This record gives sequence, structure tokens and C-alpha cells, in this order.
Amino acid sequence: MCYNYNRKEGQLLKFKEIEQISHRIVKNIDGIESLAVYEVSGKSLRLLKDMIEFWDTVFGHSALDEFGFVPLLRHGNVYLLTNENKNTVLGMASFMRDWSDPKMAYLFDYAIAEELQGMSLGYEFLTILIRDLADLGFETLQLTVDVNNKPALRLYSDKIGFNPVRMSMNEYGENEDRYIMELNIEEYLKENE
Repeated sequence: MCYNYNRKEGQLLKFKEIEQISHRIVKNIDGIESLAVYEVSGKSLRLLKDMIEFWDTVFGHSALDEFGFVPLLRHGNVYLLTNENKNTVLGMASFMRDWSDPKMAYLFDYAIAEELQGMSLGYEFLTILIRDLADLGFETLQLTVDVNNKPALRLYSDKIGFNPVRMSMNEYGENEDRYIMELNIEEYLKENE
């Protein structure tokens, strides 16, 4: 575990390295020699700003601000894909535990920097996270995805193997339809050993 202490903020921020991204993927990215996935805990105003800025860049708006990210850092699992110096957020995922099924994790948000999309990083990042969720005792992973988000659907359904459970009309407002998808983590791991 790597600890970063920010004297100005007086707070301890913990990065637990989960896994390095495969060199065969990273070698195709100009200017980046090493990428790793970190589970993040603690709170840092700089990290909050970086996460919100990343989210705004990827989605054009932030569904979460510091009032949403702080509880996720404290009570959920937040993972960052970042360079070895941990000074640039290149991908982010956060998970919540399902209260009605404690063996189910819900992928609350997931994103890869736009300039790195199409390089298999999304797939690599998500497979690392799935293995970590298995190590934490989760059996099922659930997510929602925009019915029109073809790249995300290819990743979740075609490459990883999520199955649609149902369609939720107007999930986030009028014409904001989503597929609810699930992955049996144990079956996924058996098929991808």
C-alpha cells in the first residue's frame, strides 16, 4: 500500500496497488511507460478536484460533485487507472454493495480517458476490477448502461459477458433508458482463466 500525505490538507490518502496493466497494452500509448490500477481510500481535495475534472471531461457534465465522491471514497470502492506517479487520472470506477444482496456489487461509474479509448484499456481495467471483486467475496456484478452507448455495450456484453436482466425506461429521466446488466463473477473467472 502506498500512502500519500498532504500536509496542506492534513489528510492521509491511501493508494493500494491492485495490478499493473499489461505491458502489451501500455507499449502502444505514447509517453506512458507504466499504468496501474489502485484502490483509493481516504480523502484529498486535490484528488476530488481531479476526479470531478476527469468525469466532466469524459461525460461533459458531472453527475457527481464533491458531495457525491466523498461518500464513495469513504463507503464504496473507488479505483483509479493512473500512471506510475499517480498524478493523472486516466480511468475511474466506483462500486457500491447491494443492500438486498451483499454478494452483489454495483458498478456505479466507469470511464476511460477519451484519448485512451479503443486501446483495450477499458477491457483490461474492468477485468482487473472483476478479479478484485471476486477476491473481496462478491459473486455478482450489476450495472446500468445507456441503450444507445454502443461502445459500452460491446465492452460489457460482447467482450466481458454481462447479460441484460431488464430494460429500465426513463431510468434517469425522460428518454434516459438503460439496460440493467449482470455478470456472474465466478462463471466469468472460470471462462477466462
